[in-house]
Amino acid sequence: METEKLIGMRVRNRKTHSIGTIEYIKDGIVTIDFYGTITKYSYPSAFAGLLELEDEELQAEIEGAGVGASFESFKKNYNN
Repeated sequence: METEKLIGMRVRNRKTHSIGTIEYIKDGIVTIDFYGTITKYSYPSAFAGLLELEDEELQAEIEGAGVGASFESFKKNYNN
């Protein structure tokens, strides 16, 4: 997925219900501005359970990427 189109999008933290805006995504980290509080999360895995985009189609796409990335990481670690 092209991460550039996610910049500026609103997200919701599923635990705290806080609303924030994606500031940037780089090196597997997404930075969210929750109205003055800057928080960093692992990308894309944070969207598989903790963060939720307002755009449901993009959310589903990211969740699929996060699950795939987690599975690939598991396979790599398990083989070692």
